[in-house]
Amino acid sequence: MIEEDSNIVSGQNPPLSPLPIATAHVAGILQHICPPSALHRIPHHLLSIPLLQRHHFLNISPGDDPAAYLTWPGNDDQRVLALLENIRPEDLPELLPAHDKTDAHIRYAADPEAVYAHVRINPTPFHPSSHPDTQPSLRLIFLWDQPSNSWRYHNSAIGDFPKHAHSDLSHAMALFHSPDDFLPERTYSFSVDDLAEDDDAYWNAYGAGELPHQPALVKSVPGVDTEDAYWAQYASIQGQCAPESPPEPYTNQNPSSGSADSTVPSPRPRDRQLQPAEGDQRIFIPSTELNPDLLHPEPYNPLAPPSPGSLSRKLASLPTRPDSPPLQEEDDISSASASATSPSPQSPHTDLAEAGEPFVTLPPASDSTAQERIESAEVNHIPADEALKSTIRGLYQLWRTGEKSQQDFMVLVKQAIEEHS
Repeated sequence: MIEEDSNIVSGQNPPLSPLPIATAHVAGILQHICPPSALHRIPHHLLSIPLLQRHHFLNISPGDDPAAYLTWPGNDDQRVLALLENIRPEDLPELLPAHDKTDAHIRYAADPEAVYAHVRINPTPFHPSSHPDTQPSLRLIFLWDQPSNSWRYHNSAIGDFPKHAHSDLSHAMALFHSPDDFLPERTYSFSVDDLAEDDDAYWNAYGAGELPHQPALVKSVPGVDTEDAYWAQYASIQGQCAPESPPEPYTNQNPSSGSADSTVPSPRPRDRQLQPAEGDQRIFIPSTELNPDLLHPEPYNPLAPPSPGSLSRKLASLPTRPDSPPLQEEDDISSASASATSPSPQSPHTDLAEAGEPFVTLPPASDSTAQERIESAEVNHIPADEALKSTIRGLYQLWRTGEKSQQDFMVLVKQAIEEHS
């Protein structure tokens, strides 16, 4: 049996802690960046990952823009280049004190994502005659790279150390949270007895059914005092009293209403399939029954449109519509009323003119047709004249309510006609 720890299997290494930055490492960086006027491309393993990404995405080269290549955007880019330009190789021992005095020139700062080392360069060689505290100090900033466990050049700045910087690296590391700093995980061990046997079992199970065989569920025996035991005893009594030949099961017509004490489950209701009745069939009525005058009987099918020949025959067999009498315009009515009021020498009906009745002038005709034309003229009275007469009768009835004579009414009518004319 083989047992392995999960950390060994995963290949994870314990997190590394940074070591204090060495003076020789700072001196090597100064040799690469001084002087900036003769700057060449710095090896990648000496530069921080963020600075390399800046060079790559912005296409920054040391010959075109040394300030952008060595520093991040700020207000002191040109001053940093001026200080780096004055550094000479023989000044490095004075710029970097001995190892036992470096604590005053190095500070460490950290945040939850990164650890920085600030190395201050001694400004005395730049201005030998001035006091060091009155001159600007140059700081080289290094970023700790956890995968390689090394300090890499990140930036150059002017000024004193940050306020949150510490001389002890362990104090700064208290603020840093490593990406690999998780809670301790439990270690698991596994054993391998026979790999070949496991492979055979796997491939043999590949052709088996989708659902594995499950053992039949065995119903537990209910207790004596439980409700299930009571109903089981009740069912056994019903079975002993049952006849030898059981009758046909009763089909409940209303499944919703059943007996509560019945131990036989009611049959499931079956859906009734509705059969079409004899009177529900579609009946085609021949068109001859609707119109007996048709000579060619044709069955009427509402689902199919009639043919052009059938449609023409049906239209031809329809009865013609009787012509309606022409409508008489108002001009004809006025002319007819004018001719009725003026006496005509050819009309023998002078009594109709005196009474104000309308009449139609007929041409001279024989005695056989004269009476028929007079009767047709009396029938074809103008509707407007009938309305006028009814209006006059209504006015006369109103006039008679005042106990006045008919002669006075006629006088008023004549006066009204004369004033209008």
